[in-house]
Amino acid sequence: MLLVTIFAPMVYATANTQSRSDFVGVNSQEELIIHRSETLEVPITLQNIKDYTQTYTLELLSIGDDLSVTGLPLQYTLDPNGLRQVKFSITGDSNAGYASSTLKLNITNDVNLDEYHHIEIDIEIMPQSDLEFGVEGISQFVVDAEVRTNLAVNITNNALLSDEVTYSISTQSSWNWGWTMNQTNGNNALETLSPGQLSYVYFWVDIPSVVDGSPLFETGPRFTLIASSGLDYAKSQWSFDLLMSAYRNISIDYVEENLTLDPNENDRVSITVRNVGNVNNKISIALEAIDDSGQPIANMGLADRVEFDGWTAALFGAKEDIDLLPNQGRTFEVGIQSPNDYSGNFNVRVHIYPIGDISKKNIVDVSADIEWVRNGNLELINEECLELLPGQQCKSEFRITNTGNALDNFEIKVNEIPSFLQFTGSSLSYNLLPNQVITSEEIIVTARQEAFAFENGNIEFQLVLSGSQEVVSEASNTVVIAPQINWSLEELVEEIDAKGRLSIAMTLKNNGNAIDGLVVQLECSHSTQMTFIPPSNAIIEDGVGFPRSFEINDLPLGSNFTIRAWAEIPDDQTSNGTMELYTTVRSRFAPDQPFIFTSSADYLGESWRSDVEENDDYSFTKFTSDVKIIVKSWGFVILAVIISTMILNRSLKDRKQRLEEEALRQSLYKKKNPEQVEDWMGKFEQKSQTEMQVIESPEISSERFENTFKKFAGPTKQASAPVDERLREAAGLVLDVHDKTSVIESADELLEQISNEGIARPIKQNQSLEMKPEETSLTTRNDPNNITNKNQPAVTTVQNSVPLPKKIEDDLDF
Repeated sequence: MLLVTIFAPMVYATANTQSRSDFVGVNSQEELIIHRSETLEVPITLQNIKDYTQTYTLELLSIGDDLSVTGLPLQYTLDPNGLRQVKFSITGDSNAGYASSTLKLNITNDVNLDEYHHIEIDIEIMPQSDLEFGVEGISQFVVDAEVRTNLAVNITNNALLSDEVTYSISTQSSWNWGWTMNQTNGNNALETLSPGQLSYVYFWVDIPSVVDGSPLFETGPRFTLIASSGLDYAKSQWSFDLLMSAYRNISIDYVEENLTLDPNENDRVSITVRNVGNVNNKISIALEAIDDSGQPIANMGLADRVEFDGWTAALFGAKEDIDLLPNQGRTFEVGIQSPNDYSGNFNVRVHIYPIGDISKKNIVDVSADIEWVRNGNLELINEECLELLPGQQCKSEFRITNTGNALDNFEIKVNEIPSFLQFTGSSLSYNLLPNQVITSEEIIVTARQEAFAFENGNIEFQLVLSGSQEVVSEASNTVVIAPQINWSLEELVEEIDAKGRLSIAMTLKNNGNAIDGLVVQLECSHSTQMTFIPPSNAIIEDGVGFPRSFEINDLPLGSNFTIRAWAEIPDDQTSNGTMELYTTVRSRFAPDQPFIFTSSADYLGESWRSDVEENDDYSFTKFTSDVKIIVKSWGFVILAVIISTMILNRSLKDRKQRLEEEALRQSLYKKKNPEQVEDWMGKFEQKSQTEMQVIESPEISSERFENTFKKFAGPTKQASAPVDERLREAAGLVLDVHDKTSVIESADELLEQISNEGIARPIKQNQSLEMKPEETSLTTRNDPNNITNKNQPAVTTVQNSVPLPKKIEDDLDF
């Protein structure tokens, strides 16, 4: 047994308590404020959220030392989804300290004893405040419109401690209000009240004006003054209503235009008035005749009907016994009858005021004139120019009305036309009776062929009176140039390269009138590798190595755009066929009108292609391709050979020229052959006959000799002027004096050296030198007549007037 106990494993047994809180719904306060010796009733609402009946037990877990609870534990049975509010009380100790504590409660049920729910409520024990306003209930004050009303109310701190009170006002009204207090913070006022202190709260409210009958009489908003204690956050409040007093006023909302009458014609002017006061009221209305300067005509009082100088004016629908509600209006008319004259006018002043307050009187003047009214109206009845293409016509049609009082002639003229339109017609003329309405003929304008897209403007038309050219009415027709999509195929190149790919390059030209953009897509009839070669500014999908679509914008008018693409020709097909490559191009302005270009290439199946490759003939196309490849590969070599040939040719020419010049110089400066030792005495023999030998010099053209001379001698220099003889004699005298002085000085130095050193002796080394006999002038051969050399040409003295050429080592020198 001991061994079993030692080697057997030990087993621990524990009881796991499962805590769950999803068996009950609880609604309770999160915070409570309690005072000393105060008992608070705490309500908690329970809900059975299960589908079976449960009996809940509410019990206390913990509470602060200065607090006590009565009424716990509690038990209630609730049916499914049943609600029940349970209550218990908390009492603060009379000597409790002002502090915070937490009330912890626990809820369990009778179904599962392992389930429980904890409730925690924060409790603050605070000193008790006692703020009291001097008035109770809701007060009411009658106020006048547009007057600032100042209010004050007293408040007393009945607590045993000082209280920092915060005042605020609550209202649903938009009336302006403010404080007349020493200390404010935003919309609040602040004040500290000592125990037992009585203070006043001062504030004001701006009463707005009565607008459109509001606020009504004896109505107004409610304001609530709230005093919040800084001890326990308790709030005391006082409410008051501001009621509007009676306010009487009227407004004239509408007055019809003055009358223009034909002779012996009558018409009426409508006037609309409104009760803008806040009480029910009646309106008094009367007429008064006035002159042109607005002054009342003498001996004519206020009345419902006035007559003067053949004119008659009267009120219609202007009874005074009609009671108007606030903001209610009424309309009456002033009728005027003109005399049987062809000119004249009459002015009437209408007096209007609310009964009970004549200070709010309003007046309005109306008049009537007799005149020949020339007027008309021009109205555009069609809009056909909002999408006008270049070269397209636009038609404008009008409705003309003679609003004058006599037969009149009207003309329709084009006053202003945009530069991208042209109008070649003339004005239209019509005769109309009073109030006659007709429809005009069509006025046609044409958009110029060079108009750009989205150009817009208004064609301004005028209705003028014939004769006076007075403009009585104007109308405009808006014109917008629509984009004209016109892309043409300028060039299409299709070729099959050495890689077995069908390459295409198509050049499109924007012949439209808009800076356009293109959306290009590539499709193929076979599943093969294909791609566009989009330009650098094209928009393509990110991460795509072989794009099959791209978009490009802002292609100018008249510009060319080249689309390049390639597709590999299938080489894995079993039979022969044709591959078709479809390039779809859509304009950005007309994406629903694509234009498609089709390129095709024939291919061979695998079995046919192998036979062709074995028996492939050398065609002209392949020869051309090989020539292009050779030119591309050896082009720079051939260019280098050509340049080298040109350089060598130039070098050989220069070398030939130098050899010719060298031969010329050698011929000029060639030495004679050395004299032979012969019987030299025979040279002195006198012969009876002298033979003259002609020396032949090499021949050279004068131009070549001149050019060669200038090349080596350099540019010619101007000969210097001869030296003045007097200056030469003076220079010679100076040189002679210097020579004599130099000789005397040399002699003095030599004599001094002889006296000091003695006579100089020959150097011993001179004895080893070979002695050379000295020739005197008697044995020197002088033969000026060239007697000894009769048979040889005379030696010409060489003059080094022409500089010898420099030695040129490089034959390629230019």
